[in-house]
Amino acid sequence: MATVLIIDDNPQMAELIQEMVRIVGYETILTDNAPDGLAQARDQEPDAILLDLMMPEYDGWEVYDQLRAFTDAPIFFVTAHNTPANVARAKELGAAGMLGKILTPIDLAQRLRQALGE
Repeated sequence: MATVLIIDDNPQMAELIQEMVRIVGYETILTDNAPDGLAQARDQEPDAILLDLMMPEYDGWEVYDQLRAFTDAPIFFVTAHNTPANVARAKELGAAGMLGKILTPIDLAQRLRQALGE
């Protein structure tokens, strides 16, 4: 079973996303800040990563760059700011995609399965 790392500083949102990821059939690793997320990504080698774009220590763009230094796992940005400019930037970087915070388990399942080649 594939494992998805969730990095989100909002505990309620992180738990909601975690529950959706579990519902669609994946194991989860949950962390509420960028430094712990980077450490978990290194130590646990998740199959995919859901990364909040707006966090206090580092924004998602910075964390993405650091993740890419050691993992090629598909990374999705999860944000309430899924503006055309942010979507374009994510695409330029090679991210798996940008997901809005208003997300359904079906949408999440489709995006994860596609990114993981299932």
